[in-house]
Amino acid sequence: MTTAPAALATSRSFTHAELHKSALNVRTNEEDAEATSALEASIAAHGLLETLAVHPAGPGAPTPWGVLAGGRRLLAIGRLIAAGRLPADWPIPTRIFTGTEAELIEISLSENLLRRGLRQYEIHAAIKAAV
Repeated sequence: MTTAPAALATSRSFTHAELHKSALNVRTNEEDAEATSALEASIAAHGLLETLAVHPAGPGAPTPWGVLAGGRRLLAIGRLIAAGRLPADWPIPTRIFTGTEAELIEISLSENLLRRGLRQYEIHAAIKAAV
């Protein structure tokens, strides 16, 4: 028996000031979470390639919307804004999820766990083609 996924409410853009990394975001390793320099360069050059997954944060939260998947992207955008490389009102595309705490944690886990990295030969072929 499978359960229904948390409802996907809508897609919407927010500013950085409206978002914070949610306590439901499963990435907790600080070293990995803080490693954003390559991500910052990519966002500055190409924009945001993947949307952030957010949920309504509720009372007492630092901002109205919590990022449950995309915390590194959010941090990178914040650093680009602080460095003057992006405007403070730069629109950040998101997908808004609602559901139980468990369903939202599952979305965060899925987004972080189910990715597959490129194999070395794919990386080398792409670099060769780009050069």
